[in-house]
Amino acid sequence: MIKWVYGAIGALAFAGLLTFLGSGAFTRFEHKTFLCSNTLIGPFELIMNKAKVGSDVILSQPNGNSRLRITSVIDKVIIAEADTLRFEVDIENSLVSVQQMLNLSTSKCETTNFSM
Repeated sequence: MIKWVYGAIGALAFAGLLTFLGSGAFTRFEHKTFLCSNTLIGPFELIMNKAKVGSDVILSQPNGNSRLRITSVIDKVIIAEADTLRFEVDIENSLVSVQQMLNLSTSKCETTNFSM
């Protein structure tokens, strides 16, 4: 009977450890890219590290790179802005909406994730 109790406690501790490690608590570096083609601004790539308000996102286009500031993070949606451009990135569905002045266009993007 004691062996079963110790086995159950060990299994619960192991499951808790796996959950803790899988939650990203020990993630030192996270890099996400969104490769998109948009009717409004053409082909572009958004490159972001940990998504938090105040961090920068790199917008890479054929004519050069620029930085966008993350202004809001709501659930799995990140909003980044610079000058007349506003990007809403839906991480879960790989959708990026681009707003330039009053024009709005949404693209389905290819994503890559790297973390360690």
